Amino acid sequence: MTVDKSKSWGITGMMCGIAIIVLGGISGLILFISNVGGDSFPFSLFYLLGIPFIAVMIGVTLILRSVPFPGGSMFGRRTGRSIDRVPASEASFIHETPSTCSSCGASINAEIVEWVGPLSIKCPYCGATLNTEKREV
Repeated sequence: MTVDKSKSWGITGMMCGIAIIVLGGISGLILFISNVGGDSFPFSLFYLLGIPFIAVMIGVTLILRSVPFPGGSMFGRRTGRSIDRVPASEASFIHETPSTCSSCGASINAEIVEWVGPLSIKCPYCGATLNTEKREV
């Protein structure tokens, strides 16, 4: 029996995120209650608001990273992992002039070529029509 690792991480990530949120809230409340008679109001405020807030931020991040989205996790596109590549239909391309003429072998300077169509150039030496080279950006 094979286990789909993406699904197992999804459940584990969600459970870890929920556990961190709950434990952060409970620990912040317990620390606040234990410090009620203390002299330090800023620490009491941090215990009541700061610790649960930090726990919620970490827990929500874990939960969102484990939710399956088309093409990977919610944060996958920013990390540039290969599994989250943009499909070819959405990728960007540019057309460059070839570096040499296929007819005469002369070196072609992209700044002085004559365009004879949207994707075709004319060799400045022999006059052959050449197609541009498509490159993904």
